[in-house]
Amino acid sequence: MNFQISARCVRVIRTHIPGGESTPWVARPQVAFVLTRSGRVETEFGAESGFARMVRGAGSVVCYPAHLRRRSRAFPPEGMHYTAALVAFEVFPGVDLLGFLDLPMLLPAAAGARIGEILEQLASLEGESVVPFLLAARRQELCYRLLGEALTLAPMRPAAAQRLAGLPRLLPVLEHLDRHFTEPLRVDQLAAVAGLSQGQFHRCFKALTDTSPFEYAKRLRLQMAAALLRDSDLTVAEIGARVGWPDPFHFSKMFKSTYAQSPTAYRRQGHVLP
Repeated sequence: MNFQISARCVRVIRTHIPGGESTPWVARPQVAFVLTRSGRVETEFGAESGFARMVRGAGSVVCYPAHLRRRSRAFPPEGMHYTAALVAFEVFPGVDLLGFLDLPMLLPAAAGARIGEILEQLASLEGESVVPFLLAARRQELCYRLLGEALTLAPMRPAAAQRLAGLPRLLPVLEHLDRHFTEPLRVDQLAAVAGLSQGQFHRCFKALTDTSPFEYAKRLRLQMAAALLRDSDLTVAEIGARVGWPDPFHFSKMFKSTYAQSPTAYRRQGHVLP
């Protein structure tokens, strides 16, 4: 089938971590590409990930999967100067394209250099005073170049073709969830939309999205909440109510369990990506 791939850049930053300082624990809704421009940094990952600590220096580029919990410590005296982009490459909203690729976290030097150059170009666009449509077009072009580098670098995982084969049948379900993810779900109704038994539906849905329908809807709700925290002046309580959690304490608990930070901390520290 022909896939319609969406590539968008959610955030681009160029900043630093002072020597000897650490970031808080963070996790982000989208994939993060991070170029270390200078200095050295050690990154620790959540125990649930199974990843070992990683030390890297100037010129290195990493690709952090979405929702990966991590924190980084910059070595003195220079600290870490970095450029990073938070990006979403999706075959459908909520279905991460990079999840089908066998992409290494620490990229090989040659590919890292090419991707690092794209990250720097994305960052340089942030200060340009040009026609907004032209700026958006340039940003989109660079996002697709970034995606092209990732697709060239990483082979598809062995089961990827089989997983993607379920997309046409589940597309009506995904479209329904994209419109109604803040509302109560009934799996029997979703299975009926797909023309499958509940057991078949669960297996097909998990194969495609790597999660259950309930977790998928939760992911969409939290992604929307993260975007509102980043781009709006709504209060935490207002955002929680908008995404379907009117109890602000319950909303905060759900948010922190996924992104390792409270909504308030995420709003204040959403620029921390390394």
